Amino acid sequence: LNKRINAHIETISKDRYDAALADAVEQNPHAVEPAFVSFMDLFGFEGTNRNGVQQFFVNYASEKMQQSFVMQTFKREVALYESEGLDKAQYPDVSFVDNVEVLDMLEHKSHGIMALLEEASNWTKSTDSTLLAKMN
Repeated sequence: LNKRINAHIETISKDRYDAALADAVEQNPHAVEPAFVSFMDLFGFEGTNRNGVQQFFVNYASEKMQQSFVMQTFKREVALYESEGLDKAQYPDVSFVDNVEVLDMLEHKSHGIMALLEEASNWTKSTDSTLLAKMN
């Protein structure tokens, strides 16, 4: 029951957010230059004509899953080799892309995208332009 209630609340929240955003853009379509945001997900960059808050969190979850995979698979394998006293020349090259910088960009407590979004949502005079200025 709790899962169904939470799912319903998430759906209502997303619908209200999307409706409020669409209304704001419809009322003043020239207030902001058209823009798009692309985030790196597990399979590469995903660019769409319109990204909503839901897509942002889908991409964020994907980045967290990729980091977990990298930790469980590659970083632990290298740590195992090193704990056994093997030199890098003695074990196969374990190369991987570490997305820690992407997660830092999203999660940093003071200047990450989530912190900036939270700050913007608490400031009544916040606009897309003021948020973008802080991100730049």
